[in-house]
Amino acid sequence: MSNWVVVYFSLARQPEQRSPAIEAKLNALIHARALQRQGSEIIRIEGPGGLNISADEFFDWLKGYSDCQTFG
Repeated sequence: MSNWVVVYFSLARQPEQRSPAIEAKLNALIHARALQRQGSEIIRIEGPGGLNISADEFFDWLKGYSDCQTFG
C-alpha cells in the first residue's frame, strides 16, 4: 500500500507537524478529520508519487463524510 501523511498546524501553532505514515488515503482523511476536531489546522495531505490533497479538497470531502459510514 501507499503511504499518506497529514501536514497540519497544532493548537499551539508550532511549525508544521506531520503525522506518522498512514497506509490508505481514506484513513489519512479520517485522521485529518480527527486532528481538525481537536483544533488543528489541516494544511494538506501528502500521498504517494507527489499526490496531494489540499485543505480545500479535504473540507469538500468532509462535507460529505458521515460518522455512520462503514469502511472496508
